[in-house]
Amino acid sequence: MCFYQLANFNQAATVLSKISKVEGSPFAEEALFYVAKSYVEMEDLEKGTVLFQDLVNKQGFYSKQAALELKKLKK
Repeated sequence: MCFYQLANFNQAATVLSKISKVEGSPFAEEALFYVAKSYVEMEDLEKGTVLFQDLVNKQGFYSKQAALELKKLKK
C-alpha cells in the first residue's frame, strides 16, 4: 500500500500482486483491488479492467468499489 500511496504504481503492482495470490490471506482481495488501480494509474486499462471485473465476479467486500471503478473506465 505504501508504494501505491507514494505513486510508485509499478512497484505497488508487483508487491501487491504477490500478496493477492496468498491463499487465505485476509488482505488478498484488497491487494488485488490496488493492483487493478495501479494498472489503471499506469494507463494499462486492459489489465485493470480484467482485475476489476474479477473482483466484481467474486462478489466480495471490494466488488461494489470495483464496479464503480469499471464505470469510471467506461466513460
